[in-house]
Amino acid sequence: MVIAIDGPAGAGKSTVARAVAAELGLTYLDSGAMYRSVALAAHEAGVDPDDAAALGPLAAGLEIGFDGPRVLLGGRDVTEAIRRPEVSAGASRVSVHGAVREALVARQRALIEAGDYVAEGRDIGTVVSPDAPLKVFLTASDEERARRRAAETGEDVEAVLAAQRDRDTRDTERRHGALRPASDAVELDTTNLSLEEVVARIVTLAQDRGLTGPSTGGSEDPERTSRQFVSEGSPDPPPRRAQMSATVAIVGFPNVGKSTLVNRLVGGSEAVTSPEPGVTRDRKRLATEWNGMGLELIDTGGIDLEDEAELARDVQAQARLAMAEADAILLVVDGRAGLRAGDAELARTLRGSEVPVLVVVNKADRPDDYGATAEFHSLGLGEPLAVSATHGLGTGDLLDAVVAALGDRPAAEEPDDAVRVAVIGRPNVGKSSLVNAFLGADRVIVSDLAGTTRDAIDTELEVEGRRVILVDTAGLRRRAKVAGTVDFYAQLRSERAVERADVAIVVCDAADGVTAEDLRVAEMAMRAGCATLLVLNKWDVGETDIDDARIRVGRKLRLRPAVITASATRGRNVATLLPKALELADRAASRIPTPELNKFVAEIVAKTPPPARRGRRLRLYYAAQIGESPPRIAIQVNDRKLITRDWAYHLENRLREAYGLEGVPLVIDFVPHSGGRGRPR
Repeated sequence: MVIAIDGPAGAGKSTVARAVAAELGLTYLDSGAMYRSVALAAHEAGVDPDDAAALGPLAAGLEIGFDGPRVLLGGRDVTEAIRRPEVSAGASRVSVHGAVREALVARQRALIEAGDYVAEGRDIGTVVSPDAPLKVFLTASDEERARRRAAETGEDVEAVLAAQRDRDTRDTERRHGALRPASDAVELDTTNLSLEEVVARIVTLAQDRGLTGPSTGGSEDPERTSRQFVSEGSPDPPPRRAQMSATVAIVGFPNVGKSTLVNRLVGGSEAVTSPEPGVTRDRKRLATEWNGMGLELIDTGGIDLEDEAELARDVQAQARLAMAEADAILLVVDGRAGLRAGDAELARTLRGSEVPVLVVVNKADRPDDYGATAEFHSLGLGEPLAVSATHGLGTGDLLDAVVAALGDRPAAEEPDDAVRVAVIGRPNVGKSSLVNAFLGADRVIVSDLAGTTRDAIDTELEVEGRRVILVDTAGLRRRAKVAGTVDFYAQLRSERAVERADVAIVVCDAADGVTAEDLRVAEMAMRAGCATLLVLNKWDVGETDIDDARIRVGRKLRLRPAVITASATRGRNVATLLPKALELADRAASRIPTPELNKFVAEIVAKTPPPARRGRRLRLYYAAQIGESPPRIAIQVNDRKLITRDWAYHLENRLREAYGLEGVPLVIDFVPHSGGRGRPR
């Protein structure tokens, strides 16, 4: 699904689209950032931004994506890099080439098909996504557009106005001009409107068309929007990083809507939800911010004190740990079901709490439901707060109450230098046991029942003086096997956790050896750009031929990752795994000096020349590393059609051997030479 926002330069497309995306919890698809990414790739590969013949294939081979406010190029964060002056200067030059435009249109369509976006840019609603369910065409007077642009660039308004009119003339002559809205677009003149007013109108349009529920925060929240319009091409404001200053535990009886409420409060869908009770089991931390205070919400499993099952007791233990470390507690109850014995029993344990406890009456979806809160006064925990987690009603008042109950608290800036290590694998191979062994505590629930873990659980620790965020994930299966079940959503979150990780520890069962499913999981980590380490767990209860396993892995996986035996219960090799993961992360982030890389490539060509095709032989002119985490190398060649799969793999394997990149994804781009000899223009 996409909300398409079109309009001429200076109409405020990028600013409005970014604010609408934040308001609706969608991803902002920044067209300008995509052209900047092409300019960055061209700059790093030494490609002339005026060379259309070279830029088209280069742009077509780029994997540009978005993760919240971050812009990703081949999996690496280039949000800041694409704003460098030399990149900005090249962005306008690469954008004039039709081949680049076609490549980015194809990429935009692929992104839109795979996710939910608010997309802005000229031709979004007419060319890129003509079937968008909501198209908005922003306009403003010529003078207002020029004034906004001049305010950002510091240029003279009259000079900006003259340049703007020239651009408008060119746009009018285009087949799909930026001054001509789509026939079904809603036109909105922003000349005399504040940003909040524009965003509120678009959100209302989206709600009227059934594209989203009511807004959670509303346009009146000053932290979510700014009154200043930012014109296209100007640097984006740096993403706000929430300052963690308070922890809030969300507790309650099973199936009262705790995870749905957490998702609503953080503006996303990170916590697994389902009508089936007992979906959440471990405690999951998610960050949000309200009125300048950073909040870390802990989603917990349902607490039924009468349930004596072993798994239920483990869930209760995790919830109690969350309450013990919380600065405030939200007791969520079901307004439709009314007051239950389980609610009263849990309230009795909370009445003696040393931290504030708020009663949240969920599922108050209609005004008539608000009267149902009266009976919850008997819990003895103060005034109940009625909310609808599904529709967002009352959540702003709830957050206000939480902040008021917490009072003034010191804010701490969250460092962003942590290495993320995801522990992944098939169900019941011992992932959670291994995580607990790393931590030396029962941080996540362990059970012989396959599929116990259903969320990606983040835990922070320190290894050799460095911050590590350890992510325990749900067991990965083929999607067809979990389609239509709650495990399908757990699977999606596991895959997303891998995409955010620097290193993946792929856990296998020593009794089974390295299976085809284990290899599939490792391949998924490679495609996500993760450095990879395979661990044969449960070595104390089942052994396999380790040499055979290593040969199989080396033959089947391009990354050629290390295979290590371990036992989470006995501690075998547990202490060595995280240091090895850090070493892999460092290798993935390392750079090969350009002169050294070119010398190495020349030696490989001399020892094993590329095979000739129809009398022509592949020639390699110049190599440079253009990215890291994972390493990405661009090599200028005379003709990409002369490259053979076997020789390309040969080059990749020699690079791994020479620079210790076993287990590290390695991307090699063969870029057409732009003419002349030696280094490309």
